[in-house]
Amino acid sequence: MQITESVTVHAPLHEVFERIRDLDRASDTIGGISRIEVLEGPARMEVGTRWRETRRMMGQDATEEMWVVELVEDSHYVVEAQSNGARYTSGYRVAPVGTAHGEATRLTMSFSAEPLTRSARVMSVLMRPMARMMASQCRKDLLDIKASVEG
Repeated sequence: MQITESVTVHAPLHEVFERIRDLDRASDTIGGISRIEVLEGPARMEVGTRWRETRRMMGQDATEEMWVVELVEDSHYVVEAQSNGARYTSGYRVAPVGTAHGEATRLTMSFSAEPLTRSARVMSVLMRPMARMMASQCRKDLLDIKASVEG
């Protein structure tokens, strides 16, 4: 499963990037996140930062441990997680956008799931109908970030 969603944020690129890498503010910025627990590294993400993120999904709390595998300042970062026989990769990318209203930033979120075990491959087929729900959640996260930054 692969998902990519984008939104235009009417704020400078550096401001948007600093917001999305700040784990201390993540649960205030993104409504779907109920709790963050930083395990290793600084709360201002860098390669190697590791944390547990709890979200409410389909009426249940779901907690995943994630870690930053790539980060380029004011450009992008990539996060990985492994759970239930699958590897999950997600990331954010920022790019400048010129608009009639001044400086803006294109914020893109990507998500992919790669099954690593036979049972995970079977589940990935069964979970395909959930791709639309996952895309909707990604879009909501982006809109939450946009609202938080534009304030």
